[in-house]
Amino acid sequence: LEQNACVMSCEVRVGSSPTGSSSKRRAAADVDEYEVSPLSAQTLKQVLKENGIFMYQRRLPAEPAARQTASLYHETTLNMSAVNLTAFPQPMAHWKGVRMLVLSGNRLTALPDSLSELRRLRYLWLDQNLLTEFTSSLGDLSSLVYLNLSANCLGSVPHLQLASSVSKGMRSLQHLILSHNGLRSLPDELVAFRSMRVLDLSCNELESLPTQLGSLRELTELYVCHNRLTSLPGSLGDISTLLQLDVSHNQLEYLPVELGSLKKRLQSIVCIGNPLSTI
Repeated sequence: LEQNACVMSCEVRVGSSPTGSSSKRRAAADVDEYEVSPLSAQTLKQVLKENGIFMYQRRLPAEPAARQTASLYHETTLNMSAVNLTAFPQPMAHWKGVRMLVLSGNRLTALPDSLSELRRLRYLWLDQNLLTEFTSSLGDLSSLVYLNLSANCLGSVPHLQLASSVSKGMRSLQHLILSHNGLRSLPDELVAFRSMRVLDLSCNELESLPTQLGSLRELTELYVCHNRLTSLPGSLGDISTLLQLDVSHNQLEYLPVELGSLKKRLQSIVCIGNPLSTI
């Protein structure tokens, strides 16, 4: 291992639902049983060394060496968390086969346009950085199913920018984590993520939710606790797949009657910390 830069072959397991208490929610790859692999390309090894990057790879079945080498980059995880990055490592050509990218706990203020080159990327952690907005490059990540943007500075801009190009390109997105951002409002484009299953908007400054939030017909978990909500959209009653709803610690005086249509499927609704006069 040279200066914290190494290429490893290991088993990677990704939790299907990185949810739970907001204070404890920190999704990460569960990596074990690793061994140093001799299959790294020299150019890639040099870039890893310069950036202090850890690279993980699914264990491959026994196969001819040439085929194994070619497969090395198809199921990789790059873990660049907490290495004090202020800019995205370049060039992106080295990361085209990456499926999981962890950039948690750095000092990133923006994402490069070249991020769009990661067409195979499925899981992206950008939590605990200094990002102030979405960029158009996110819209080209058509394979992305998990995006964690919690604990950034998105609330520092007048309005969370989800360009239509982003909502059109990220058709596969299923998990979106936007907690701890000081968000004051949400754009209507949010409801364009029709494959969304888990949406975490907790610990912000939201006073309302998009009226058409019920258009997210695949949604199973919605977390909006610790905001300033005074009401919930009645369209939530249209989400027949909803299992978990956390609206605790807001300013709700009542719950919409439309939620009654979910009583046969809804498993949990948390509403403590609200001045509810009726349910």
